Amino acid sequence: MKVAIDTNSLLSFVRYYLPFDNQSILYDFFKTRIEKGDIVIIDKILEECEYTSKGAVLDSLNYLTDKAFLKKCRLPVNTEFVLAPSPAKFLRQVDNQFINAVIRRTLTDIEYENRKDDFMNSADMKLILYCLNLKKENPL
Repeated sequence: MKVAIDTNSLLSFVRYYLPFDNQSILYDFFKTRIEKGDIVIIDKILEECEYTSKGAVLDSLNYLTDKAFLKKCRLPVNTEFVLAPSPAKFLRQVDNQFINAVIRRTLTDIEYENRKDDFMNSADMKLILYCLNLKKENPL
């Protein structure tokens, strides 16, 4: 099983669990799982970690800044060109289900498209798209 982890989960791990990990058991377990490919970190999440909470994640999990470690683990996963498995269907879902209809009515079409583009390029959306593709490649 692969686990794609988000910024908030990494931050919670660093803030609430690592301070009690005196023998580095969790630290080493997490590092090992990343090395094995069980835990996946995408590029946008790693980028968010740089400026979230003054880089606390990258300071605590210093192997996430080690270029040799990242290269060995083939991380971070590049999501620059990741698309939804069914792009047209997915974009319709975004337009119909992921929006606040009241706010949408107050925006011009150009403002709406700009905000939608920002959302589609966010770390959260890239993580969703990556997982959808992963699910399509490896159905249960």
